[in-house]
Amino acid sequence: MNKSLIKKILYILIIIAWMGVIFAFSSLNGEGSDDQSKGLARAVVETTVRDTSQARHY
Repeated sequence: MNKSLIKKILYILIIIAWMGVIFAFSSLNGEGSDDQSKGLARAVVETTVRDTSQARHY
């Protein structure tokens, strides 16, 4: 297989995966979406802020 075909297949797989992510997020109700957003925000803060006690808790 040449590199051009491999790139096309990779791009198609990425697009299909992104479509799945969008579909999964759109199926959540408000409470589920809120919980998921808070969990993601918490994970980002915990991995980027060295001392999480310095981060504001809302």
